[in-house]
Amino acid sequence: MSGAYHLGNAAPHLMVLLTARVAAATVYKTITRIPKIDPYSTEGRKLYDLQGKIGFKNVSFRYPSRPETKVLKDFSFECNAGQTIALVGQSGSGKSTIVGILNRLYEFESGHVTIDGVDIREMNVKWLRTIIGTVQQEPIIFNDTVENNIKQGCDSLTEKEMIEACKMASAHEFIQALPEGYATRIGEGGVQLSGGQKQRIAIARTLVRNPKILLLDEATSALDTHSEAMVQSALNNAAKNRTTIVIAHRLSTIRDADRIIVMHKGRFVESGTHHELLERKGGVYAKLVTAQELHNMNIDKKDGEEEVDGDLLSPDKPNAALTIASKTVRESIRESFMRDFLPSEHLGDAQTEAYDIEIEKIGAKKASLGQIFVNARELWPILFIALGICCFNALSMPLNAFIYGQAFMMFENGRKDNVGDAFMFFLFFVGLGVVSAIAAFFTTYLFGQIGEKLTMSMRVRAFRSIIYQDGSYFDNPAHTPGKLITRLATDAPNVKASMDTRFA
Repeated sequence: MSGAYHLGNAAPHLMVLLTARVAAATVYKTITRIPKIDPYSTEGRKLYDLQGKIGFKNVSFRYPSRPETKVLKDFSFECNAGQTIALVGQSGSGKSTIVGILNRLYEFESGHVTIDGVDIREMNVKWLRTIIGTVQQEPIIFNDTVENNIKQGCDSLTEKEMIEACKMASAHEFIQALPEGYATRIGEGGVQLSGGQKQRIAIARTLVRNPKILLLDEATSALDTHSEAMVQSALNNAAKNRTTIVIAHRLSTIRDADRIIVMHKGRFVESGTHHELLERKGGVYAKLVTAQELHNMNIDKKDGEEEVDGDLLSPDKPNAALTIASKTVRESIRESFMRDFLPSEHLGDAQTEAYDIEIEKIGAKKASLGQIFVNARELWPILFIALGICCFNALSMPLNAFIYGQAFMMFENGRKDNVGDAFMFFLFFVGLGVVSAIAAFFTTYLFGQIGEKLTMSMRVRAFRSIIYQDGSYFDNPAHTPGKLITRLATDAPNVKASMDTRFA
């Protein structure tokens, strides 16, 4: 009986160990997983006399998350060494997929992708990624110095080589103008730099590795006209003597391409130079250009804004200014999140005090246990069952004492034929112990369920309440995205402590 009692008391702690084991199993599964495309593998070919000729032949591809949709359908093209090829097409036509396949981020379904006639599946993955430089629409900038951002993955880089790469990327002048030059810390996500400056640092970071193949995935789509011109100049410098594939979104980025390939729903539609494609009046490219020019004219008439080269591919896409504005909003939200998300247990004493004061300012009051019970009304059936089992479990100790007393009284009688009575009391002890252990298990299980469901319920209700608020609610500094996320992420699990296994 005593063993069963202590086993019941240990149940909540065993739940913690069980939770840790489940969490660890998930983590270890991720840690020990060997990807199909293994970047750490030493196997595969390396081409020491690389030219940079790229070939796609009848390539088909589906994303694992959307197996029902074929993104590329028997797609074929060739790009000679040193050529600049532009890919254009509507959103979803498979342009960015080509960048992912060349970097071996995905395994294509059928066909062949070759570099200098060698299938990329036969090449060493790590080596392949060193010969390919990719500049994306939104560069990843770390909260570090300019120098360390440029040297990412290239620690052996000399200062002279770094400066040469920055000059080629048109970044050296503005870096020199920063307070501490290359030693200037540029904040989380590069918040102290403009979009064009961040993009030029990303270009410099790509060039320091001297890649033979350059992939530009809408590298200027999120920039205004002035920044785009500077970044485009840097990209033109970077593309010299390199095989370059440009995913185009504006006319100014592809006019000088050696060849333009038009894609539609994952298929090759037409190709040629800018002027050759414009001469095909009924061609897809010519229609896209005409539609964009009309779109730009309508913008000029409505808003009186200067004419800028817009998006070739999506005539109804917002202009660059709106893109910049939305990007600024995203950056502000990210900064607010990083500043406000840390819960109080991760803050210093002074910050914790400020956190408590802020809680008082927003009018938050301690909720009573009764309020929590009322808010958990949908869990009442399970709760009452759990409480009933809990009460029975609580009676096990008085019952144990009663049976214990009766057993001693049996021995005080001095009877010689009390073996049968002793066996009966033995069965009482065993039965009570088994029932007590079962009750302890179900109590712990049910209260664990109640705690998790209460957390989810409160999180959903809080989120529903937040999204139903009017605009003025979000203008309040106390209701920044970071603070609201903190409420959802930390407050709801804290309430769980009132009704989880510890309550049992």
